[in-house]
Amino acid sequence: MPALHTPRLSKFLATAMAALLLAPTSVLANETGESHSLTVFPTYKAAASSSNGRLLHIDMRANLSSGYSGSLFDERKKAVAAAEKRARNTRSRYFLVFRDGRQNFPASKPPPGKLMGGIYYVYQLLPIDYIELTPGNLLAEIKSHLQVSFELSREHVLNLFEVARNDKHKSLIKEYKKIVRDNNKETLANDALPQLVPLIASLEGKASANDIMKWAKYHKNPGVRVAAYTTLVELGKVQDVEKMLQNEKNQKVKEMVEQKLI
Repeated sequence: MPALHTPRLSKFLATAMAALLLAPTSVLANETGESHSLTVFPTYKAAASSSNGRLLHIDMRANLSSGYSGSLFDERKKAVAAAEKRARNTRSRYFLVFRDGRQNFPASKPPPGKLMGGIYYVYQLLPIDYIELTPGNLLAEIKSHLQVSFELSREHVLNLFEVARNDKHKSLIKEYKKIVRDNNKETLANDALPQLVPLIASLEGKASANDIMKWAKYHKNPGVRVAAYTTLVELGKVQDVEKMLQNEKNQKVKEMVEQKLI
């Protein structure tokens, strides 16, 4: 059956078709004269495209290698040099540019290592890694990015869902369903959870309809209900969706699904 996508996922797929730029490698000499090669990716897409069959691992809690420059001349160059120097002293080889631009710091809270506030050029590198693509590693990576506090995390989890659509990972269907059931709350600080619904349907097909119908009726998360309704439409359950919508109390959810039915 064709893959099922939400509007957000469809937008991601469209942009993912754009040409990807691979990052240059900076080679820095440390104090002992040895070289520590750093591969720095300017964008998430560049990092993802270099996975070569491995799984891109990102830990948003990892320490950033940061550089700050308040210089009037070559401010970015100096900030980059400072960040790369710090990155060189870590065990990581791969980095993703996390921040690259000016930021205003209040006088009460200047940048680390600086005495005064003001406008500084900030360049920060997030360590990343590539790990073996196994069902266990894939599930752990998805779980760790369901709470999407950053745009980077949102982009990463959507890419993970694309990887997960491969039939090789069908063994994870039960785990995905468990995640949806265990997160049956009215409000959740993420928007990645609903994406699991079309993922489950793309792997299990019409056999997933009973579970998805229950989520459309009873799940407390409005985003999950919207995803469940729209996925049922894709599965050909239009009449069931129209009937269930008559009892949907959330007007916004009802309106979003009705747009899908038009």
